[in-house]
Amino acid sequence: MAGPALAGVPLVTAVSLHTGLPAAFLRPAPKDHGTLQQIEGADPRGRRTALLDDTARSGTSLLRSARLLRIGGALVGTAVCVLV
Repeated sequence: MAGPALAGVPLVTAVSLHTGLPAAFLRPAPKDHGTLQQIEGADPRGRRTALLDDTARSGTSLLRSARLLRIGGALVGTAVCVLV
């Protein structure tokens, strides 16, 4: 499971804790301190990864997230938008 920071973090965390699947979080830009990473959490390389987000107005955020994960080596095939 992977989701964009900030709103996707609680959703991905909850699903990860419930299912035992690893979780990754996507930043809009790499941090300028610490790990300097744009993808935090589980390493997505070579893993089938589902995107999870809380909004889907235009789909741009999900497409950006999928691209970032694919550049990071993930196999992205599913995107889920949770509507509450």
